[in-house]
Amino acid sequence: MLRFDDGEFRFNYRVVGVALDSDRVLVHKGDDEDFWSLPGGRGEFLEPSRETLYREMIEEMGLEVKVDRLLWFVENFFDYDDKKYHELSLY
Repeated sequence: MLRFDDGEFRFNYRVVGVALDSDRVLVHKGDDEDFWSLPGGRGEFLEPSRETLYREMIEEMGLEVKVDRLLWFVENFFDYDDKKYHELSLY
């Protein structure tokens, strides 16, 4: 997975799906989390983002999905699990 730690800092590369159904969007929340997020996961070295998203949806939901196109490229900074994150995400 593409994630690197440097002391209290963590760099994270994430690929995210935006699943729509009429006027609804799929989000999820972990049992120990107080926030919602779009489904996805971390890519592997030399794994194209489309393949990452396809693989993550099978692993997390048991669903084969159609991966369409890149919508957004997002850079986030946040604190989570005693780390200061710098995250780049493809949606």
